[in-house]
Amino acid sequence: MKMKMLAAVLLATLAGAWAQAPRLTSIPLRDCQGLPCVDAVAGTRHLRLLVDSGDVATIIDSAAATGLSATPVAGAPAYQRALLKDLRLGTMAKGVDLGDVKVLVNDLAGLMKQNQMPRADGTLAYTAFADRLVEIDYARHQLRVSAPLIAPLACNGLCGKLELITFGKHGPPIVVGGGFVVNGHVVRAQIDTLFSGSLLVYPSAIASLGLSAAAQSHDKVFIPYTDGGVTMLRAKAASEGFAGKTLARNAALYFATPGVHLPDGLFEATVGAAFLAHHTLRLNFHDRWVAISG
Repeated sequence: MKMKMLAAVLLATLAGAWAQAPRLTSIPLRDCQGLPCVDAVAGTRHLRLLVDSGDVATIIDSAAATGLSATPVAGAPAYQRALLKDLRLGTMAKGVDLGDVKVLVNDLAGLMKQNQMPRADGTLAYTAFADRLVEIDYARHQLRVSAPLIAPLACNGLCGKLELITFGKHGPPIVVGGGFVVNGHVVRAQIDTLFSGSLLVYPSAIASLGLSAAAQSHDKVFIPYTDGGVTMLRAKAASEGFAGKTLARNAALYFATPGVHLPDGLFEATVGAAFLAHHTLRLNFHDRWVAISG
């Protein structure tokens, strides 16, 4: 009886330790025209995929999908549905196995020729990481991913709530983090790894954040890839940060022009690659928290 009790205590201890520190598999984080991407294999297919936390659908180019069984998407003739079997991130034996991933197939090569997206075989959406802990280490150029979590994992350090909020009242659910800060004001922001800018504030939040004067900027800049490539207004924020810590001072701040899609006031901002540079972004899709370190 004592041995059984000791074994039970040991198992509980090990389970608790695992919940606190899950094993992470690390693979190289590549650079695709300034945005994060990874090498992957699916059977005999070798792919380079952009890591896209801003989209619900994984999309691959028609050429990369050759031989896959695909079916049309009703109402979207440019797309087809397919299943990418046994997708593994990284090209080494110890990669990250994501299993079978549902994908949309589209002529991405045409978009790349028009400079509407970086050169890659496709995009890997956040939905491929269901229930996992994901770390995007921009400073060390590493992507670290856990197996699907089966126990609660507490957040340590600079933490915020992770929510899946629709982009607009009729849009798809996207990754939104709480705790981002601009000039001392806390905002909820979409986390979009394919947005090359730092922090974009949407029109509905400008006045409440005290940014009306900054939003009158005449400094227009072209942001490639976002919304197919759009012009935004650029100003300066006194400070930008997360969870009470200032991460940058006199930092670039962006405002939308008519070509930018808006989230109907459901959250206040979007953060992108320039905000996250030199840091590690941690996304826990099991317990729904976001953290930034480094």
